[in-house]
This record gives sequence, C-alpha cells and structure tokens, in this order.
Amino acid sequence: MIAIDKTVRLAATVATLLLGAFFCAPTVRAQGVTEKALERYRREWQQKDTICCKAFCFRGNRSPRCRAFMIFESGILFAAHSTRRDFDEGAVLNADLGVMVNLDSHQGLGGSVHLVYVGDDYRYGLGPRYRRWLWRQVAVDLSAYVLLGGRVQDSDIKVPGLATSVSLVLGDLISVDAYLENCRFTYTDQTYGPTGPVRAVKNLNKTSLYIGVTGRSYLTFFTPLVGVIM
Repeated sequence: MIAIDKTVRLAATVATLLLGAFFCAPTVRAQGVTEKALERYRREWQQKDTICCKAFCFRGNRSPRCRAFMIFESGILFAAHSTRRDFDEGAVLNADLGVMVNLDSHQGLGGSVHLVYVGDDYRYGLGPRYRRWLWRQVAVDLSAYVLLGGRVQDSDIKVPGLATSVSLVLGDLISVDAYLENCRFTYTDQTYGPTGPVRAVKNLNKTSLYIGVTGRSYLTFFTPLVGVIM
C-alpha cells in the first residue's frame, strides 16, 4: 500500500512538471517575441524621428518637425499712409536674415537683421521676432526693429529709428505684411529770394504704414521680382 502511494505521488509530480513545461514554454517564447518586437518598433521610431524631425530647417515648420529654422525673406511693401506725403517713397523692398527657434509646437522666438531699400533711400537695423503657430503651417509673426542707420531723400536718419511688422505666414513660403516705420531726419530746404538762394534746415519726423507681400525660404526672390515687374 505504501509502495502504491509513493508511485502515485511520483506520477503526480512528473505529470505536474510536464504540464508546467507544456504551458509555460509558450509563455516564455511569447515574452521573448514580444520583447524583440518592441525593440524592433523602438528602433524604427528612432529612425523616423531622425528622418522627420530636423534640428535645423531652411523652410520653417512647427515643432517637432523643426527645432530651429532660418529667417530668409524679401518682399515688396506699398505705402498705405504717411505723415509726410511729400517724402513718401511709394513702394519699398524689404529683406530679413536671421534664425528662429521653436519653443514648443505653438510658438517660436528669434531675431533678424532687417533692411528696407528703394533707389538711394534705405534703412537697416535688427530686432527680435515672435511666431505663433495657429494650425498646421499657418502662423503669425510679430517683429520689432531698431533702425541703426539709413537715408530718406538724401538725408541721414537720426538713430535710433523704430519699426514693427505683423505678418500672416502661409507655409513659410509667403506672407501678407503690415509694416509701420518711424524715422527722424534733417532736411535742408533751399528756396530762392531777392538776394539769392536761401537754405532752411528742418528737423522732420516721418511715420509710414506699408502693406505688402513677402516671399520666404524657397520663394524669397520670387515675390519682389514679381512686384518690380508689375
């Protein structure tokens, strides 16, 4: 009787071990397959992140596709209003060169060197720029500039001058801009009297509002060229 009990217990132990090996082995194999699959997916996502998410872009885009991008643009601005219409330039060309960094997927901060020119008249300066991404590749840029030099009607401007702009940016290829500029300069007016020429030196202040279109990144040179031709 004792021998039979030992035999039964031994058989039960062997059966338990066999059943455990049968049911646990697939689980171990499944865990191994799962870990390998997860590792493979992780490597694929790292590769996609390397390909899609650039540290620096020529054409701007929101984060995470671009961590930083270049400000490279030029356009044409038409005078909409001026406090000194007698010194109004009609239309001017503008250009900016700088860098912007995306703080997150909704906003960016940067700065640029700024130039406005037409004929012999020009103004140059620099300043910060803030970008607010609205959706996808549509954004609004707010810029402020300190004008460090330039000329208006053959007269040097008094430093510093001030300017600001608001732009609706579409795909970082083109934008519609409103540009406000204030500059002070000295103008020498010459008239002729009974005794000959009379010169009068005037200190003038000119504030002008311009509306225009600016080409960006790949369209930088296209927009002002079209504007000049038209």
